[in-house]
Amino acid sequence: MAAVDYKDIFHKAKVGIALNDPERGVIGKVNERYAELMGYSPAELEEMEIKKISADGPKFDQEAAMEKIRLALDGESQQFDWLFERADGSQFWGEVVLERTMIGEEDCLLAFVRDITERKQYEQALEQRNQRLNEFAGVVSHDLRNPLNAASGRLELAREECDSAHLDAVAQAHKRMGDIIEDVLSLAQAGKSVVEPEPVDLAICVQECWRSTDTDDASLNIADGTTVQADKTRLQQLLWNLIRNAIDHGGKEVTITVGSLDNGFYVEDDGPGIPDAARQRVFQSGYTTSSDGTGFGLRIVKQIADAHGWELGITTGNDGGARFEVTGVQCS
Repeated sequence: MAAVDYKDIFHKAKVGIALNDPERGVIGKVNERYAELMGYSPAELEEMEIKKISADGPKFDQEAAMEKIRLALDGESQQFDWLFERADGSQFWGEVVLERTMIGEEDCLLAFVRDITERKQYEQALEQRNQRLNEFAGVVSHDLRNPLNAASGRLELAREECDSAHLDAVAQAHKRMGDIIEDVLSLAQAGKSVVEPEPVDLAICVQECWRSTDTDDASLNIADGTTVQADKTRLQQLLWNLIRNAIDHGGKEVTITVGSLDNGFYVEDDGPGIPDAARQRVFQSGYTTSSDGTGFGLRIVKQIADAHGWELGITTGNDGGARFEVTGVQCS
């Protein structure tokens, strides 16, 4: 077996690498990619303190860098994000890994740097989007719920003073307004991007949703189970809306089946199904064929699927009903 040429690997690596000199607190020898990232020559970087290539602020100063190095020297590998500043003053985010290792007979501290600026910008954009959704939800909750609660209170007082069929119509209108507000809030939450999914047992999740739903005489069949990577709360919301949709449109005695696919899962019923011409429109906000529906349920399902990076499709079930397939899911 040919001997490993560490120098060749070092200089040709696509990731920035530095052989740090902890005793002097300088960057040390670097490869071409590291020099390219920083905008300095390898010779300039070799004697340069880490703070010279770092953004201003206590989070990225020499002391903060040396603390990471001390931990790595003690045998605790370090991985963290760092804001660098290039020779021309421009900045970029780097993912840094510090590893203490032996190269030949030499005890070395290696620093690996990878440019993650695009990822950071994406994360910041998601954070701003989620913040806007939170603000919107707050406005809807406060500015619409409060007047509705006041109106409902006045309605109860009116009932005590007179008996009129018109009051029942008002109560029904209040209920519909309340349902719309709840669905709009759910829609705002559903649109938030999923950052930290966790393993969720699909069968258990379905059963929990079933217990929290007014199922009338409907029946549930779990064909098989799987574990999916998801935000559990929003997965429950997705399943609850699909179950509720099946009951609302499939009849009180509808049978709902949930099962796994190679790359996801499905929810189907034995109701009348969804015509081909309507299958794209059902995911639009406000679309409904029911006089009691708000038209937001399936839109919420679509938003939750999109937030996970999943695909959502409609086909015909085994018994002619509607079958919703969620694919692109990480399953185990």
